[in-house]
Amino acid sequence: DGGSLGTVPLEVTGTYIGYISKSYNDTLTNEYDSTIKTTLDTWYETNILNKLDTNGKTYSSYIADNKFCNDRSLASGDGNTLAADSVYGPYNRNTNSKAPSLSCSQTADSFTTTTTSGNGALTYPIGLLTADELAMSGAVEGTDNAGSYLNTGISYWTMSPGYFSVTKLTENMYIMGSTGTLTTDSVKNESGIRPVINLSKDVKITKGNGTSANPYQVTIE
Repeated sequence: DGGSLGTVPLEVTGTYIGYISKSYNDTLTNEYDSTIKTTLDTWYETNILNKLDTNGKTYSSYIADNKFCNDRSLASGDGNTLAADSVYGPYNRNTNSKAPSLSCSQTADSFTTTTTSGNGALTYPIGLLTADELAMSGAVEGTDNAGSYLNTGISYWTMSPGYFSVTKLTENMYIMGSTGTLTTDSVKNESGIRPVINLSKDVKITKGNGTSANPYQVTIE
């Protein structure tokens, strides 16, 4: 995916399986906004929407409507009852197989603002990292990596579900741990977030090398 908004101190939650639905497909309707989406939308409205840069360009013109994948595909279980644990695709890839992927198999999980390439369920083109993206950046489950460029020293949510535990009656989502490790945590607990945007293909880097001391500066023609 494209660029991120850095270590923006926000806290949000994701869209989770409710386990009161008549079918698995009913859990993919994206009918209600989550606390995470509402918080991200407010942040976007405050900091990006209708804001202009020094050249009179809107900040939003720098941003592309690319997919944010809340991958709720099932590796096992049925996703909507308590018959057995439900294990999702991200867990099968990142914990079991160690084979992260950037593909998104279900349109319902491909969050976009329009239906051109996704589900059109987003208000604004902003989301979270996935567990697969963290794994591709070098994050390893159960291994500390404090020097990772994605480690903030504060745990934060991804938008990737891990599994639903029948015995504990809780959904477990992937997080980046405070020590830079990739792991899962119950949604009953609290973590921060790192909101992400995707930069337009028309954006040009004019200065910087991408480090915290010398971040990229961009423009758009």
